Amino acid sequence: MAQVRDSGGDRLFTGLSPTTRKVAAWSATVLLALGVATFIVFVVVGLRAATVPFILALLGTALLQPLMPWLMKHGTSRTLAAGLTCAGLVILVCAALVGVVQSLSESAGKIARGLAEAGDELADRFGSVGERMQSAVDGMSDAGTAIGRSVASGVVSGLSLATQVLAGLVLALALVFLFLFLFLRDGNRTEAFARRLVPGGQAETAVACGRQAYASLSGYMRGTMLIAVIDALLIFTGLVILGVP
Repeated sequence: MAQVRDSGGDRLFTGLSPTTRKVAAWSATVLLALGVATFIVFVVVGLRAATVPFILALLGTALLQPLMPWLMKHGTSRTLAAGLTCAGLVILVCAALVGVVQSLSESAGKIARGLAEAGDELADRFGSVGERMQSAVDGMSDAGTAIGRSVASGVVSGLSLATQVLAGLVLALALVFLFLFLFLRDGNRTEAFARRLVPGGQAETAVACGRQAYASLSGYMRGTMLIAVIDALLIFTGLVILGVP
């Protein structure tokens, strides 16, 4: 039977085996960790309009941070270096979007005609099976033509919804670039802030963990970018060799 002793307002439970006390302690720890994790997820989901741009900006910072020392070596201030990096990224993203939209609007008709020709060839070679495949290809061709017309003419069904989506996208991108600028400009103050925030000798441990986590994130982002560039070059080379428009 457990005996309860009250000392100074604290309740100490005796009479329990060491194993039971360890299980209880670990159970309480797990429940507390799950509660904190659930709360964090709830906050992140509830504030996703800000947390998603925050996370994207953090990923972008891990990728673009090496540009800062190079720019600062050439006489730019930290604020100007961060601004130039963000401006370059904005130009790159806008150029990519314009290129994709223009390419889609110009090539949709050619792709549709190519799909129709491929469907006819399949029907000639494979008979009834080819005819079913031709029907599927014709559906893809009609969809491609419709998409091309929509992109070229700028006609979007549900204008109100499209306007809301566009406004949300612009706001999200603005927050991403704002966070990115702040991270690039003030990232060197993070360690000092962590030392003020974490008490006692635990500050150095927290700073070391943060450095390691950031180094891992930077390595992941640069590796992913390198793989993407290699994939793009190989795919482009293959398309050129095959003569794809």
